[in-house]
Amino acid sequence: MEVILIPLAVFAGVLVAAGLTVLYIRQKIRSYIPNAAVLLSLRGLLGNAFQSSVATAELPRSLAGAERIYVPQISRDFPQFNLAEFITKSENMILSVFNAIEAGDVRRIVNASQDLRDRVQAQIDDNIMAGRREFFDDARIHDTVLKGYDRRDGRCVVTLQSALAFRHYLQSADGQLLQGDRQRLIQTRCTTQIQYIQDLEKVSEITLENAIAVTCPQCGAAITNLGNKSCDYCHSAIIEVNVKVWAINSYQLQDLY
Repeated sequence: MEVILIPLAVFAGVLVAAGLTVLYIRQKIRSYIPNAAVLLSLRGLLGNAFQSSVATAELPRSLAGAERIYVPQISRDFPQFNLAEFITKSENMILSVFNAIEAGDVRRIVNASQDLRDRVQAQIDDNIMAGRREFFDDARIHDTVLKGYDRRDGRCVVTLQSALAFRHYLQSADGQLLQGDRQRLIQTRCTTQIQYIQDLEKVSEITLENAIAVTCPQCGAAITNLGNKSCDYCHSAIIEVNVKVWAINSYQLQDLY
């Protein structure tokens, strides 16, 4: 009997040890489950935040137009004012500036004043001197609104704002990325100002403020509409002091980085 009892005792001891081991392992697993749940929850929050930031980056920037306020004011001064035409010119100018910067050729700019062309040329020159190229890939404009109208200091200025997107980056002559991201789509705004001033070639001997006269040169009557080509009272031509042109003289990109 003793020969049989000894193996049975050993076997029972093994079973007890195995049971204790299983209980220990289960206890350890249970102790890690809360931490695992916390990690999973944190991972989910981070994932949602990342997806939210990506979705936000893909949305066009919001715009707040003031057409109801400013269109009547502009139309009183310029009866032939057409907002749609201004918007088209502004959007074409913005895209042509991007094209000019990429190509290094300011002649590609349309609907812009000489001051704006000079500014872009300076930007092109800076890129050339630094041995880099600047890109605005996949540029597109979502919408454009009227933001303001200002009439003072001998000029009239219409302010527009556009929501647009592009992939902006700088690279070296050998194609090495210097700044920006070739894949990241930037959603931003661009503010442009369209200015109405006297043709400087025809009024070079008088001041800018006098060039945009508010009185008729023949009878002295007030010129109520700045876009008029003749006096409302004596019907005299006032082309010599009111031959003016609209030109986009500035643009400003926001939120690039």
